[in-house]
Amino acid sequence: MRKQGHVAFGVGLLILVGNGLRLFFEYHGFEMTSDLTYPDAPIPKSNATLAVSGTTSSMGPDAALADSPFVVGKLYSDKPCVLDPPWGMPSNWTLEKACSGKPTRRPFSTATHLTCDDKPSKIRRSASGLTVALLHFANPSMLRRQLDTFSSYPVEVQKVLTILIIDDGSPQGLQAKEYISDVIAKAPFRIRIALITTDVAWNIGGARNLAFHIADTSKILLLDLDMLIPVETMERILTLETKNSSHTMAHRFNRRRPNGRTGLHPAVSLMEVDAYWESGGCDEDFCGRYGFTDVHFWKRWSARKGRLALNKMRMFVIEVQQKACDPTYITNAEKFKTCNSSLHALQLPPKDAGPNRQLMSRKFQSGCWSPSYLRFAWTVQL
Repeated sequence: MRKQGHVAFGVGLLILVGNGLRLFFEYHGFEMTSDLTYPDAPIPKSNATLAVSGTTSSMGPDAALADSPFVVGKLYSDKPCVLDPPWGMPSNWTLEKACSGKPTRRPFSTATHLTCDDKPSKIRRSASGLTVALLHFANPSMLRRQLDTFSSYPVEVQKVLTILIIDDGSPQGLQAKEYISDVIAKAPFRIRIALITTDVAWNIGGARNLAFHIADTSKILLLDLDMLIPVETMERILTLETKNSSHTMAHRFNRRRPNGRTGLHPAVSLMEVDAYWESGGCDEDFCGRYGFTDVHFWKRWSARKGRLALNKMRMFVIEVQQKACDPTYITNAEKFKTCNSSLHALQLPPKDAGPNRQLMSRKFQSGCWSPSYLRFAWTVQL
């Protein structure tokens, strides 16, 4: 009996050490042997499951959808929202104290959602499957190319996905919904669209915050518009765990550029919605100017004990360069004409990362992080 107990203890210890080593190597950009089978390892399709909040939900066509509190067609005001409970508040915390320029205690959060207009807006994130948050700005051809890629997946994979398009202030003639009505009508995957109606330059952090605010699944795959996901990568993503008894994990992915070079993508990642808000989301003080959205988010993510960012370097996303108005993807002659005329009138803001570089330095020195979110008007179109 004693010998059996020793054997059981030894097996348990080996499992514990193995899991710990796996997390250590993935955190530092390596993958253990179980991942070395990519992309040849077969993934069961019809019986695949996705872990959601510690349970497993069927990824089939009969999966129930959550009741969304957001009204289609309603214009939500630009009155800022706050984390609930507010991010970075020990009992003696005040915004004035945090922003005084003196170093402060490292902030923390137990927030999982936003409160807007003084009303809690906690969402029952009970829809099964995975939300792919796709930020769009004035490139309908690239958007259609993305949807074509999702449409090429096996049907059983498509039925798991919700494609959440955040149209970040695209002008009339270049907005997402104007160009994808045919895909909406026939796609096996679910499509949702939210349009930001306030013109905020480089509003990447704000658009991401909106995606995580209105998502009705427990996990989000954050995806840049110019990054395509091969089916092998998507099938592997659907099997990834984002939490266990000791860690909350975000998974980041390798990018293959058009010239063949590869490297960790700064933004494309899979994570729990709750964990995103517990990390403070994206500070919208960085919006309006270019740069450092990803840098400040991942620094805040890693600041909390028990939270890891695992680099899945054998799982690739493919960067593509795509003209905004391409007759290959916009086959309707009138829409193609509208796209070109609208594109010619579009003026893009300058790329100058200097101000945000200085802003990030000040914020990490002072602990002065913005408490306000969604500082723009927006509407749910679908």
